[in-house]
Amino acid sequence: MHGPRKIAAFFVLLPIAALAAMTYAESLEHWRQERETKLKAEDGWLSLAGLVWLKEGANTVGSDAGSAVRLARGPVKAGVIE
Repeated sequence: MHGPRKIAAFFVLLPIAALAAMTYAESLEHWRQERETKLKAEDGWLSLAGLVWLKEGANTVGSDAGSAVRLARGPVKAGVIE
């Protein structure tokens, strides 16, 4: 390809490439929105605060052996989750 043909091919392929890029960008944005929704769901990873089942009512948090939510280190009584 030389001269005018090369230029013509460029102008034919440029909109196709732009369309493909827009499609990719749109699909990426769609994926991100779905991912965020799943993460924020009641059973999503962002709601995970620990691997401890809480009981109804007060749950003590701290490094004390009697705490409902036991911390590996830190204050003996860090607080209460209700």
